[in-house]
Amino acid sequence: MHTTLGFAGVVATMMGAACASAHPNDLAKPTLATASPCAADSNYQRLAFWVGDWEVFDSVGTRYASQRVSAVLDACAITAEWTGPAGGKGISLSAFDVRAGEW
Repeated sequence: MHTTLGFAGVVATMMGAACASAHPNDLAKPTLATASPCAADSNYQRLAFWVGDWEVFDSVGTRYASQRVSAVLDACAITAEWTGPAGGKGISLSAFDVRAGEW
């Protein structure tokens, strides 16, 4: 079984974290949230569906890994972090090129 986080939920969470201010003087300055130019491109969705937490199984049904896929860098990239059953770990990064409209 896997659970998928909706893309809007991930972006909303990321936007909330990005708007948090660490300096008291910044509180007086208004901030405007803008949509990611990557997320606004329909070609972005070719890989964005992958965002979420996943359990990965091999062809015979044995658990192969747990994976957390996150939108990062203003939703212009996706990281996939995995942990195998024996403790092995890895990470990948896929970036979306807005100009080319390709991952």
